[in-house]
Amino acid sequence: VRVGVDIERADVARAADWYQLAFNPTETALLQPGLLVAGWCAKEAVAKATGLGLHNPAQWLITQASDQGLTVQHAGIAYPVQLWSDGAEVLALCQFKCE
Repeated sequence: VRVGVDIERADVARAADWYQLAFNPTETALLQPGLLVAGWCAKEAVAKATGLGLHNPAQWLITQASDQGLTVQHAGIAYPVQLWSDGAEVLALCQFKCE
């Protein structure tokens, strides 16, 4: 089993250009302002779980958002990510079986 985890403070201000680098317009609409930090955490968690690193955030696409978490797609593979938040921090967990 591969596991990737990321945690970020939810209240840290980020520059507007960071959002443009991290998310395409479709992702931004899907996430809405309150979930942008969660989206970043999800991308980081998947990149860590795959061992590839998050060198180019545009290659990691958030394709689905639900109450259970987010789905991040990379190289044609969809990775489910569970999310937790206590209001101050966001935690993302990606786990999947290796083939």
